[in-house]
Amino acid sequence: MEHTGYLGNWIDKQVDKHDESILAEWLEEQLNDYDEDIKKSKGLLKVPQIHQQFTDFLNDPRFNKYVFKKLRNGYKMK
Repeated sequence: MEHTGYLGNWIDKQVDKHDESILAEWLEEQLNDYDEDIKKSKGLLKVPQIHQQFTDFLNDPRFNKYVFKKLRNGYKMK
């Protein structure tokens, strides 16, 4: 499956089955910087396009069933 957008391109280039720990660390860093309110987000997640793509990623049913195992105590889906 080919992904699109900033996050998808990064995933396609950086991650394979042996790099799950790298993806988990990256995702944890992004989640620490993310807030639904872009004004409260940090780092690159303050960039509207990146913030929107990350929000879309978090809400995508293809991915959120995996992501939300880690997020039960934090981010809440819409």
